[in-house]
Amino acid sequence: MAAVGLAAPIALAHTRGAPYSLKVHQLELDAGATGVPTIGPHSFFPAIAVVAPAGFGTTPALPAIRFRVAANLVPVSVMATMLGVDEPRPLPPAFFVNGRPDVPRAVQTGVHWLKAWTIKQGGVPLIISPARESEGRIVQMAPDAGKVIRQTFLTMFRSPWKGGPVLAVWADDKVLGQIDDDYRVTAVCTVLDSLTHAPLWLKARQPTEIGSSDSVLPPAVDLDPIARVALEQLTRHVNLGTGLTHPSDRGYAIETVQALHAGRRKLSPDDAHAWAAQHGWRPDGANELRDLVIGVAAGKHYRHRGGTLRPASELLAMWEREAAKA
Repeated sequence: MAAVGLAAPIALAHTRGAPYSLKVHQLELDAGATGVPTIGPHSFFPAIAVVAPAGFGTTPALPAIRFRVAANLVPVSVMATMLGVDEPRPLPPAFFVNGRPDVPRAVQTGVHWLKAWTIKQGGVPLIISPARESEGRIVQMAPDAGKVIRQTFLTMFRSPWKGGPVLAVWADDKVLGQIDDDYRVTAVCTVLDSLTHAPLWLKARQPTEIGSSDSVLPPAVDLDPIARVALEQLTRHVNLGTGLTHPSDRGYAIETVQALHAGRRKLSPDDAHAWAAQHGWRPDGANELRDLVIGVAAGKHYRHRGGTLRPASELLAMWEREAAKA
């Protein structure tokens, strides 16, 4: 195979719809290839062949395209799940500790969970907190935290870390979404200063409470059957690696939400976000979908290019037929 071009290091998107988390170091094209694919950050491919260095395992290459990846970036077991898999990668088990009214005890409970999970399940434990100042407070409240790798919200996952359970202290929806999105995370527990700081994550994940069972979580997802079919079809259509950034995907999403609204089918913004998070959407995409539901309900007019260009009545009829088959 003759190499006719090189690509700068590119990160393929980790998506739970078809998760690829590979650093591409070299793109080789067959000299007879008729076209050069456009590849950018978070590019998504429903099927791809990866050729790894000797001793790291190989898979059959596509006739015209081969990717060479660094051996130390993705374990073989993870790579096997990333190739040609259409099912969403399961989200890691989720837990939480209510930080009120006893904050020190809540932090201690979280650190105890982190130690216990690591002993039982393995991995490299990691504590993530808002800032370096917060790290000092955490170690003061739970001295065992000083023996664990610690990162901040700004630096998390930037330094080398082999993967394992994560304790996120005083995190919010955005941070917890990023943690869920990292394929190296085997379990996550968060100590919440207030349940109001992460309502979307709590709704989507319905985590198990540690240390108590008195907290009231946001209600689980409750979708109209027609809305569920619509979101399932939308999920199959869009590129989960890039969310709704592509005009075609955004257009399809706008049409879907507008049709559901026109048909008076129940779809709350939080239900849309939670369902998307549970079905392979990355955090940014789930947030964009939620914003669309809010905007359409408020009467906002969206102009778009792409989508099915089918009237709302036709889309609703199609979804109703699909729902009737279930």
